[in-house]
Parts: sequence; structure tokens; C-alpha cells
Amino acid sequence: MTTVTWAQDKKMTVTSPAFKNNGMIPARYTCKGMATNPPLHISNIPKGTPFISIIVQDVDAHYPTGVTHWLVWDIKTNSSTELAIPENFNGGIQGLNDQNGKGFLGICPDSGMHHYYFTVYAQDVEMQVGNKTDRKNLQSRLEGHILAKAELVGTYKK
Repeated sequence: MTTVTWAQDKKMTVTSPAFKNNGMIPARYTCKGMATNPPLHISNIPKGTPFISIIVQDVDAHYPTGVTHWLVWDIKTNSSTELAIPENFNGGIQGLNDQNGKGFLGICPDSGMHHYYFTVYAQDVEMQVGNKTDRKNLQSRLEGHILAKAELVGTYKK
């Protein structure tokens, strides 16, 4: 069992040096660029949190539940309250994006302005699911194991 404590009045946050919350995601991270994940910085992770999960979702895509661009879980925190996720991150377990590929699915909206939610979860246990897991399955497995949640929203228009 993991013991978790929070710093007083501090919420877990996720930011990116590439764009501000609700700001435009640079073309470098889209199909017009390298189509890789932008760097992320996670702060105020509850002390004792063993793992982090990240789900990136385009909520404006013309599908019933949007498009999943990235699914990665069981990222080890090494008991740190800060964590940097670099570009081209290949740590943790990479699940299936909505094109049935593993890793980050480059941002490439069909038309109009799209909003991309980078949701980070502090999890209390290892998920123990294979890398063919999709978003629905991961979210189901995370239920009851989320210690904290943070979101960063980026926008992009072709």
C-alpha cells in the first residue's frame, strides 16, 4: 500500500513550455511538423505517488467521444513531486491511440479550431494492463486509483 500526502493547499498542475493553457499548440507537434508530443511539466504531484498516466483527447473531432491522440500510463515518478515529460517521450506503457497505433498521434484536425485536453492522473498503483489497451479500458482501470488530476488545454487550427 502506498502512503500519499499532499502539500497544503497545492493542486497538481500540468504545463508545457511549448504553449500556455488554452493557447495555440505550435505546428512542430502537428502533422505539419514532427507530429510528436509536446514537452510537459507536472508539478505538485502528491508525495508518495508511484505512477502517472496521461491521456490526450481532441474533444472537437467528429466522433462520439472525440479522438484519442495519446495514452500512456505507469510512468514512474520515483517519488518525486515534479516530473518532466520530454518531446518524443517513450517511457511508461504506451497504449493505442484512435488509429490503433502506439505512441503520440500527431495533431491534425480536419477543419476549424480544435481543443486538445492533456489530462494527467496521479495513480496509486501500477495499472497492469497490456499495451493494446484503449482509452475506455484505461479509464475504467484508473477508477478508484486516481489520487489527483490536472489538465492542460491546447488549441490548433489547420
